[in-house]
Amino acid sequence: MTTTARIAFNLAYIDGGTLTGPGYLGLQQFEHALRVASPHHIMAFVQPSAMHHFSAEAQKKLIVTRDHSGRFARVWWEQTRLPFVARQYRIDLLYSPAFVSPLFGAKHKVVCICDMYYRAFPEATERFQRQYWRIMVPMSARACGRILTSSTSARNDIATYIPAVKDKVRIVPLASRFAVQSMDDVQPYRQPPFILVVANATRNKNIETVLAAIRIIAAQGHDVRMVHIGGDPHGVLAQHMADGAMDRFVISLGKVSDETLLDHMQQALAIVVASRYEGFGLPAAEAQAMGVPLICSNASALPEVAGDGALYFDPDDAAQLA
Repeated sequence: MTTTARIAFNLAYIDGGTLTGPGYLGLQQFEHALRVASPHHIMAFVQPSAMHHFSAEAQKKLIVTRDHSGRFARVWWEQTRLPFVARQYRIDLLYSPAFVSPLFGAKHKVVCICDMYYRAFPEATERFQRQYWRIMVPMSARACGRILTSSTSARNDIATYIPAVKDKVRIVPLASRFAVQSMDDVQPYRQPPFILVVANATRNKNIETVLAAIRIIAAQGHDVRMVHIGGDPHGVLAQHMADGAMDRFVISLGKVSDETLLDHMQQALAIVVASRYEGFGLPAAEAQAMGVPLICSNASALPEVAGDGALYFDPDDAAQLA
């Protein structure tokens, strides 16, 4: 006799704005689970403003809660109300893809801790987020029966910072959300040639080294530019471009549609992932899926993810990158 489980995704952290990495992860895992997890009952808790991110079929499986007026309100709801809602829906397994789980509310709980950058690279995290995670990530890890992460490097970091839970951790590598391209379909790179950086310009992403490499290349007389796609939440990129000397060589497009992202990936001379710390480094896998040359730092999980399919450099050595 087949036992039918009631499985719920805690996607209350996704709001109506542009999706972040954890947002893409949770949404795509949920959409995929709906296709493969029969006969189990799959559902997800979401804010009303986030419904447009989901396919029409997935929207039929959403349990719409309430919009939260801010991060504190969402955290409060997740820890104090969601457990009771989960019990109301008789949830057997509650899965939280974004680092933190409710501490009770279902017999089985699973959390995904993609990385430990708030400990390994604390200066890349705003103070409130860092303090919240330092408290809640270990508590969630202890409360859950299983912890998912995306690489051996990230698993080792979890074991270092939360040693009591190391035996609960299982590695589930990430995958490109873009269809794999045949090498015959790859477009010739655009003129003038540009390297592409896909990342929010936080400190761990190491935009400074890429800019320094572009300066070296420009001084050598090469007309190679850098296109940046992603946010600049702390003004890191803006600060380095304030003198105007790099305007000719650097273009920042901000956050763009998938269509614009794919167009730039396909026509880039190379994609550069310069991070000093990554739990996985999804742009590296996406570059390989798209058949685009990959230049990658040799830090944390990136060599594990990119394998033999990248050229590597020391993230502190701009000359080597150039």
